Amino acid sequence: MPRVPTTNLALGTFLDGENPGAGSQTVLAGNTGLNANWLILDQSIGTEHLANGVHKSNVIDGPMLKTTSVDGSTIDLSGSPLKLRVKALGITSAQLAAASVMAGKIAPNGVSAANQFAPGVVNTAALASDAVTTVKVVDGNITTAKIANAAVTTAKFDFKEYSARVSQSGTAAPTAQLLGPSTMSAALVWTRVGAGAYTLTLLSEFTANKTLVLITPADTTWSHPSAIWADASNITILNRDPAGALADGWQAMILIRVYP
Repeated sequence: MPRVPTTNLALGTFLDGENPGAGSQTVLAGNTGLNANWLILDQSIGTEHLANGVHKSNVIDGPMLKTTSVDGSTIDLSGSPLKLRVKALGITSAQLAAASVMAGKIAPNGVSAANQFAPGVVNTAALASDAVTTVKVVDGNITTAKIANAAVTTAKFDFKEYSARVSQSGTAAPTAQLLGPSTMSAALVWTRVGAGAYTLTLLSEFTANKTLVLITPADTTWSHPSAIWADASNITILNRDPAGALADGWQAMILIRVYP
């Protein structure tokens, strides 16, 4: 004998008294194939079916989740009705397995201007030391338009550099007008030693066998300047007239590089 339907989950009576062997209760109207009390139970805990016995969609609503399963940093409950959502910045590199992201798991053209990383999300601190190599950059992918104005500076090159236009007259020390930022450890000092002889000094700056010095005339007086590495602190500049004698009064362009 079937049990009489009831809205109380713990109750329900058999028409002829308690009989554990009774058959299934006839279903409520519209709930073909489902035992009425089980349907009421299912609706109460909100798992599988709607009130008319139709299966719910694949959406998992908030009431079906324990709030303790949501930590608020990676996953939260939001929306109306409540739904489980992954927060925009909730997944960090620490939460990804080392091999979970690789080229084979990114569809071709999967990253575009429309769905690229937000500015500042990827920086040098967020990249492994060998993450970006010349082999991994396609020719033509990096253009001047994609490099910030201050991103590349002479301070970021391996070598130190000094470039200037130098002028000298009379018995005065040469004066230099920098052509670009100097990346030497301090300012270089020009000194006149004698007629046609000068030194460029910076303590322990010019490493032996690692210092390149180029100098060329910058005027039409037929002066002939030359540069010689003297020691780790000094570079000697000599200027000669057309007859080969040391002489004052000249202009030149000089480039110095010190390699590591």
